[in-house]
Amino acid sequence: MKQLSLTPMLTGLLLVLTACPGPSAGVSGERGSVQLKNWPSGTTATVTFVNLVNSAAVLEAEVTAEGGLEYRLPTLANTDLKPVGQLLASGCTANPTTANLAPVKAIGKTDGGADFYPFAIDFPLDAPRLRVGDELLNYIDSFDVGWYYSDQDVTITCSGWSEALKFKKGWNLSVTKITDAEEGVVKAVQQSSPSSLSSAFSFYAEFGASSPVLSFNFEPQGSTAMLNLEYRAKAARLLGR
Repeated sequence: MKQLSLTPMLTGLLLVLTACPGPSAGVSGERGSVQLKNWPSGTTATVTFVNLVNSAAVLEAEVTAEGGLEYRLPTLANTDLKPVGQLLASGCTANPTTANLAPVKAIGKTDGGADFYPFAIDFPLDAPRLRVGDELLNYIDSFDVGWYYSDQDVTITCSGWSEALKFKKGWNLSVTKITDAEEGVVKAVQQSSPSSLSSAFSFYAEFGASSPVLSFNFEPQGSTAMLNLEYRAKAARLLGR
């Protein structure tokens, strides 16, 4: 699996968590209007959308003192993209093979200097554990890519995936659905790209999480991982069970 170092470094598959009830505009690949839940009142911040092809910032979006965030991602140049074949693991194919992609991760920093990750889930934060069917966007650890830019419509198929992954030309969301889990530990996932995030999703900010090495590939058998250990320790009552 190819690896790419960032500052701060990130970790994961090309997958992640998902978004929120938030303001009326909702969340799609290109644009979003988000309300971070449990946001520390009076704290302002910046969320940077990072292109994992070249480690460059795609966009910087301001977070209000109330935890509100709005973004609109720009069109990317060809030099910002990577051939889809370089993101495919053995057992995966793309049609057409001429497509070029850029996976994008969102990371945050408060004006006071605290690092955080904006992530979203379609299940309550107080759910006792991760379960089959849970979906996540932009989560730390093995789920850390929330957006993809593609220069054309492309379909990606991997052995072990129940459904093909379809990206349209332009910006796309990248949502991780858990397909196998045991006692909260994720055994396998399936990636999808919905046109928008449903109102079931809610965004949160994870502060103080470590920033491990990033790797991204389309994996035939999905991911074998568990929620970030630091997060589990902080939320053991809720997610550690």
